[in-house]
Amino acid sequence: AALLSIGLLVAPAPKPRATTSDLTPAARIHHQRGLTALDAREFEASIGELERAYALLPDPLRHRDGRSKVLGSLRAALLEAHAATGDRARLERLQALLLAHGEALRVALGPSGTPEDFAMIEVALQQVETQLRREAPVPPAAAPVASPAVSQQAARPPSLSESSRSSAVGRERGLRIAGGVLMGVGTAALGVMAYGVVVHIDDRHKLQSLTAFVAASGARPTHAQDQEALRYLEGSDQHRTLAAVMGVLGGVALITGVGLHVAGGKRAQNRLAPALGPRFAGVTWRLVF
Repeated sequence: AALLSIGLLVAPAPKPRATTSDLTPAARIHHQRGLTALDAREFEASIGELERAYALLPDPLRHRDGRSKVLGSLRAALLEAHAATGDRARLERLQALLLAHGEALRVALGPSGTPEDFAMIEVALQQVETQLRREAPVPPAAAPVASPAVSQQAARPPSLSESSRSSAVGRERGLRIAGGVLMGVGTAALGVMAYGVVVHIDDRHKLQSLTAFVAASGARPTHAQDQEALRYLEGSDQHRTLAAVMGVLGGVALITGVGLHVAGGKRAQNRLAPALGPRFAGVTWRLVF
C-alpha cells in the first residue's frame, strides 16, 4: 500500500498521445526471450516472458502496435501449448487475454473507434471460441428408458432455475479466468516496479558518490564526470517514472484480479459503477454476498 501511494504521488500527469510506438527496450528483451523459449518448446517460460513484455506496454494507444505484436506472440505460444498438451485452460486463457485487450482498446479509442480497429481481435476471438466449442466435454450417454413416467420426466426441458444456475456457473468461471489473468499481469507489473525502484536508488547513490568525490578533490569536474553525472540523473528519473507507472498499474490490476477471482469462487453479485473525484476518475466495485 505504501509503494502504491508513493507511485500515485510521483506519477507524471497523463499527456495526450497521438501516435503509436513499437516495443519499448525492456519489453523487447522479454519478447525476444519469450520467442526463444517458444522455439525451444518451453511453453511456460515463453508465456511468462511474453506476459511480462505485455505488462511493460500499458498504454493502449501509445503502445498499440507493440501490444498487438506481443499479443500475437502470446496467441501463438498458447495455441502451441494447447496443441502439445491438450490443456483446455490454454484456450480459455487466450480467450480472456483477447477480451481484455479488445476492451482496453475500445475504452481508449472511445467514440473514435471503428470496426476496422477491432477486426483482427474479433477474428481471433471467433477462432478460439469455435475451438472451445469443438472441444467441449462430451455429454454422458443417455440412460436406458425405464418407464413412460421416467421418460416424460427426462424429456421435460430444464426449469428456469436450473438454467439460471448454469448461467451463474458460467459467469463465475469467466470471473475466475479474468481474475487469474489480471493477477498475473499485476504481479509482473509490480516486479517491474521493484526493478525500477532498485535502479533509481542505485543511480542516486552513484550520483551522490561522484558529487562527493569531485567536491573533495577541490577541482572543477571534467567533461567525462559531467557526462557520467548526467547519465546517472537521467537514469534515476526514468526508472522512478517506470516504477511509479508500473506500481499504479500493477496494484490496480492485482487488486482487481484478486477481487474477480474471489467473486468467481463464491456466490456473489458484482456491481461496477463510475466514480468521479476532484483529482481522479475510475470505477467502484461492490460485492454483495
